[in-house]
Amino acid sequence: MLSEKLATLLLATMPNAKSVSGKRQILTRCMYCGDSKHARSAHFYISLDDTKPFFYYCQKCHTTGIVDHKKLMEWGLYDQDVNMGIIRHNKIMLSKKENYKFVDSIVYNLINNSISDNELSQIKLKYINNRLGLDLTYDDLLKNKVILNLYDL
Repeated sequence: MLSEKLATLLLATMPNAKSVSGKRQILTRCMYCGDSKHARSAHFYISLDDTKPFFYYCQKCHTTGIVDHKKLMEWGLYDQDVNMGIIRHNKIMLSKKENYKFVDSIVYNLINNSISDNELSQIKLKYINNRLGLDLTYDDLLKNKVILNLYDL
């Protein structure tokens, strides 16, 4: 199974890595924050559940994400079989409906080029000016990409 191959690779190449949670996770030192002064202390977890995308999470710096082939190469792990397996695994797992929330490739192009001149917009503008001690106009709001009403998008 892919999770076993990935676990073997992580345990063999990452210093002080160990299997935890009944071999469902790998615990090691964080590659981003270094997570402690002591070499034996670790806070970086990599989940190895074959029914979900593989995740990593640091309890110290809160870095999180999906383990993909790019992350493995960033961490210095170069195993072609595991990388190809991760690509296939992520493609299958991220195509499932319950995992759509992890797909971040959707880009929404929003255009805010006008503000409705109504009583509610005037009240909101007055509130912002009073709260921040400024004297903004509708043009200033457009330049600074401030949205008063979602209907104006």
